[in-house]
Amino acid sequence: MNTEFEYYLIDSDNNPNYPTLDYKDVNEGDIFFKKCPLSEIKKLEMCLWKPAPKKPEMVDFHSVTSVLAFADSLYAILEPLKLHNVQFIPASVEVKKGTAVDGYWLMHNYNRVECMDLEKSDCDISEIDGEVSWIRKIVLSPEKLSKVPLEQRLFFRMKEDYPTHLVHKSIVDKITTINPKGIKFTPVEAWKQGMQFDE
Repeated sequence: MNTEFEYYLIDSDNNPNYPTLDYKDVNEGDIFFKKCPLSEIKKLEMCLWKPAPKKPEMVDFHSVTSVLAFADSLYAILEPLKLHNVQFIPASVEVKKGTAVDGYWLMHNYNRVECMDLEKSDCDISEIDGEVSWIRKIVLSPEKLSKVPLEQRLFFRMKEDYPTHLVHKSIVDKITTINPKGIKFTPVEAWKQGMQFDE
């Protein structure tokens, strides 16, 4: 079975005890919206997004708006792969005042790939600039993807929708070998807008 174009969306498990993370003293756009590598990598101090869970549980994966936070367990799998146009930034997370947890890594993913079949996808396209403005269902274009070598599109942000990360099946298979907590993968063809909020 050919899995070259088999991709998944990555998201946090919908568990109320798994907190979303927030930045303590930096602006996300100043770092993670850059379309180039960071010349200097400094450890970031994070906190819990408010309102925080009463009993927060730090797990293998957390989201930070459109940025992905991996614990050491997943970083140990991803970092050796030297993913194309990806950097990892060390982070600590203050889980309560005066108590911080180390061992997290934020992904600076500046790997943008044009990948959608706009005619088959269910999406809105702006009449002003021709950009995709809203996506309800994604259909990938093998023709567009095949223009990029597979090793350069194992983990990328959709050029048509910057907040969305797509992960190739080969990477998903490596991650799921350790049965990580806090992370879920949805096949692109099964995804629909809003399903991340379903129980």
